[in-house]
Amino acid sequence: MRVKNKNLLAVVFLLLPGVFLWVSLFVGRYELSVKEVLTFIFHNEEWANAQGLGIQYALIWNIRLPRALQALLVGAALAVS
Repeated sequence: MRVKNKNLLAVVFLLLPGVFLWVSLFVGRYELSVKEVLTFIFHNEEWANAQGLGIQYALIWNIRLPRALQALLVGAALAVS
């Protein structure tokens, strides 16, 4: 394999976990749009409760984000071992 192809493959394998992590935040039983996920990441809980979006905020911060980060860390640990 040529060096150019190896570099491209390395970049793809480095970006792929980040893409899957990002997608896992808005795909699930209760689907959220990309705009909603970004809104919940950059706003605080009081804002979400005032808008009546407390459940969606908790879904991102208490369930999906910790699960996605944990999967990323476990996958990295398995790759290292």
